[in-house]
Amino acid sequence: MGVTQVEKILLFQTGADDAAKVRAAAKPLHIRVEEIETGRFLEPLGQLAGISQGVPAALFTKEPPSGSLLVFCQVEDKKIDRMLAGLREKQAAITYKAVLTPVNAAWNVPRLYLEMEAERRAYAKLGR
Repeated sequence: MGVTQVEKILLFQTGADDAAKVRAAAKPLHIRVEEIETGRFLEPLGQLAGISQGVPAALFTKEPPSGSLLVFCQVEDKKIDRMLAGLREKQAAITYKAVLTPVNAAWNVPRLYLEMEAERRAYAKLGR
């Protein structure tokens, strides 16, 4: 018997207006939305998503990375496409969007921000 897949979105540093837009787009797709407070930024993404367990991390007390972040966790590809279309339609301003993977599940939030920023710079160099 397999583990039930819970589709969810983790939100980091989104304003109340944009968080409401994400929730509105996710509701008809039955995707749970969880806002993660800054103090939990050192926990691994997999732990924040509820797919792994671990020892509680130290409280994050440094200056948080800039920008908002949305992470899709165990969401079907077709729902991700519909969700992204809904976010565009609602004009939700989310700086970074990512999908939880076996690789990044072990990363903490600052590490994911670093990777997302590096990816953004690489695309900018390509002129995209």
